[in-house]
Amino acid sequence: MEAITTVFRRLPVLAWMGVLQLLLVPVFAVLGLIDERTVDGLSTWLKPVKFGISLGVFLLSLAFFTHWLREGATRRLWYRLTIAGLVLATAYESIWLWQASARGVRSHFNIDSGAEAAAFNLAGLFAIILVLGAFSIGLGVHRASREPGRNRALSASIAYGLMLTFPLTLLTAGLIGYSGGAWGGSVQGPQPGLFGWRVEGGDLRAAHFFATHALQALPLTGLLALALPKTLGLWLVRLAALGYAGFVAWLAHGAVTGQDLPPVLVWPF
Repeated sequence: MEAITTVFRRLPVLAWMGVLQLLLVPVFAVLGLIDERTVDGLSTWLKPVKFGISLGVFLLSLAFFTHWLREGATRRLWYRLTIAGLVLATAYESIWLWQASARGVRSHFNIDSGAEAAAFNLAGLFAIILVLGAFSIGLGVHRASREPGRNRALSASIAYGLMLTFPLTLLTAGLIGYSGGAWGGSVQGPQPGLFGWRVEGGDLRAAHFFATHALQALPLTGLLALALPKTLGLWLVRLAALGYAGFVAWLAHGAVTGQDLPPVLVWPF
């Protein structure tokens, strides 16, 4: 309960922005039922729904993990710059997606005009700022992990998850941007599965999904490590971080080389 209270005490702006993202999800879902317009064969309001969930969980996760920073970290310049960047990036990404959906046009890979292309490129820059913010907070958690009274395995799992989100997301997003969507599923038309991933020939969006959610996945290993001796638990977390990075790289390589998605990522959906 103390950690949840910390979310709104230390980062009220970021926390409430995350809550707002989630509250708007059902609004966009209803708009998708009312508005029959489509973009690439899918509801024009589908992306605000998907990104609202993802961004809302992302922001609340970041706010939650600040509980593991050193006392007084919130008064540091690096922290204030990190939060300012996250708020600015969130505002731009949200408005950019919402306006594209309202107009019934593609947001990503929209180069129909110079203005659309510039807006898309700027969105890419702000996306980097988002994951860079996660990396910055991760470094802060890592520095605090050696303080007396800290569970190093749990703190390390949080730090590794936050820090890995940055390079893994850059890798997968960079490949998607470089390919223009040709690898890992076409940007054209609906795809099978809950997340719309293309099964045959692989899909870079699957690798991108796991890359951006490293900050939520790896702390789960830290919870498992609580039941183990301290040294063993810390090694479990480190091996899990290496394995997770390898898993994302494997998915990305499979998509680039045209390999089908693993069945385990398809059958539940």
